[in-house]
Amino acid sequence: MLTRVGARIWIARIMISWGVISTCMMFMHSKESFYVLRFLLGVSEAGFFPGMIIYLTYWFPTQERARAVAKFMTATSLAGVVGGPLSSYLLKLDGVGGLAGWQWLFVSEGVPTVLLGISVLFVLKDGPAKAGWLRAEERVWLEGELQRDKERFGASTHHRLLDAFRLPALWVLAGVYFVSQVGVYIVNLWMPLILQSFSHGGERDAILIARYATLPYLAAAVMTVVVGWSSDRRNERRWHIAGCLTLSAVGFAWAAWAHALVVALCAMTLAAIGLWSMMGPFWTLATSMLSGTAAAGAVAILQMVGGVGGFAGPYMTGRLRDATQSFTGGCI
Repeated sequence: MLTRVGARIWIARIMISWGVISTCMMFMHSKESFYVLRFLLGVSEAGFFPGMIIYLTYWFPTQERARAVAKFMTATSLAGVVGGPLSSYLLKLDGVGGLAGWQWLFVSEGVPTVLLGISVLFVLKDGPAKAGWLRAEERVWLEGELQRDKERFGASTHHRLLDAFRLPALWVLAGVYFVSQVGVYIVNLWMPLILQSFSHGGERDAILIARYATLPYLAAAVMTVVVGWSSDRRNERRWHIAGCLTLSAVGFAWAAWAHALVVALCAMTLAAIGLWSMMGPFWTLATSMLSGTAAAGAVAILQMVGGVGGFAGPYMTGRLRDATQSFTGGCI
């Protein structure tokens, strides 16, 4: 849809509907209403990340793309820094204006998203051809660079949706992305509890854990940019991806045998750095071989497979935790 109606309209549609449904979650009153709204929320926002990855290919040739994707991906790690403390503050507004704290959480999430979605209609351009702030010769130069980039990597011959399914490399990348998203969601959902398992359970410890849990995201934000810069400078993707995944594996293995809070925090920091830092080279490699509808389909396929990993990882970690009373099995 993004390639058919244009990035500006489609990304605005995603953000506005996403924000509206997020806000509507303040009205849920039963588990059934929660399930329905949460399903609609997933449907409304599902195209955002794939859409943004495709949109970046409209502006950045392959040799510049890892840095661009890396800077975009820092938003997800920095959200982990801001989201926790902000959520804690909003939950303390319990009773203000007749709303529960969790209702304030959804209002504060949804309304700004709607406003930003509306701003997209006025700020975002579909591509260089419609960028009024570029001079005519600059638009011609950039479009020429992007076309030469497609021809160099074979993307100009792989532009139909069916081409994405036929490309063996896509399914290799799907396996890589599945594994990475298993790790990402374990960090996002289980890291606070892993760190909390080393505390004494007091309120002061809980506050310290919440603060400590921001450190892996900060380190990941910095290293994501560094790895993206290194990947573009050397025009190399595979070894950067492999190195980052190896680092995350070392971090999880270290966390599995940690017996102190500081050790567990360092281990989870390594895991977070590896998982987030691979995103720049990974998405550059994934989008360099395809263009048009094929590229959009490939990114969507990878995101879908990653979503399965994002479910499987936390679920299995929870089951292993219940069975063994330890996070060791989940981290391994």
